[in-house]
Amino acid sequence: MLIISVACTALLTGLVLNYTEFLPLFILLTVYGLSLFGYILLMQSFFRGRTSSPTLAAVVTTLIYFLSSFCDLLVEDFWVPEWVKLLVGCAMPGVAIKRAIATIATLEKVQLGLTLTNMIDQVENYRFASSVVALVFSGVAFSTIGLTIESLRLSKPKTKKAVAPKNTTT
Repeated sequence: MLIISVACTALLTGLVLNYTEFLPLFILLTVYGLSLFGYILLMQSFFRGRTSSPTLAAVVTTLIYFLSSFCDLLVEDFWVPEWVKLLVGCAMPGVAIKRAIATIATLEKVQLGLTLTNMIDQVENYRFASSVVALVFSGVAFSTIGLTIESLRLSKPKTKKAVAPKNTTT
């Protein structure tokens, strides 16, 4: 995952984002990947068992992620407080990454770019650092919840069917 993050960051900072520094963008892509890994751990814990098919799990997980990214429409306005955007971003990684990309786009538009010094500055009532915090929190929370559900499912004692004793007397 780190190799992909480095490659994507190098391509973006070298070809697309002329004013953005490498390190903040690398941090964003890395924590976004970790957050998605946690999301997958959480979702797969619900679809383990003999009755669940991998195709159903993939479709439902993708639909939930896709539909949750539309929650960004509720928080993208300037008048929405930053703490609301942060809470929604903690629950839905798609919202956090969209807010971070909007911040980077705004900074690129005014030819500032994202740097280590302006990561904590408010841009359109949102800080880039808030996205990083939200993605770290969601990655840790999703991983913890998913692994806990999985361990509880594995530790559940299996009941055996009672077998009638064989009649040995003739």
